[in-house]
Amino acid sequence: MGTSLNPKVSRRTFLKWSAILGSSITLAGCSQNRGIKTAESLKEISEGNELIIPTSCIHNCGGRCLLKAHVKDGVIKYLTTDDTMPDTFDVPQVR
Repeated sequence: MGTSLNPKVSRRTFLKWSAILGSSITLAGCSQNRGIKTAESLKEISEGNELIIPTSCIHNCGGRCLLKAHVKDGVIKYLTTDDTMPDTFDVPQVR
């Protein structure tokens, strides 16, 4: 008949190219600074101003409670909890 537009790809070739593509995407993602702030950069950003940084609780209860770190001059001054909406029985604040 004619040549096929869909050449046969062996399982080994498919896995090899999948590993190459997956690792290159992973390495490209690891090389970027994902907005992670260092202590020095936080000190520069928050100098003279209060900076509010959303974070979470360190306990592993599964609640993923929202905490807000209030930073001034590179030092955490205090923490607040979720205060974006009223704390009601129907919609409780997670804290």
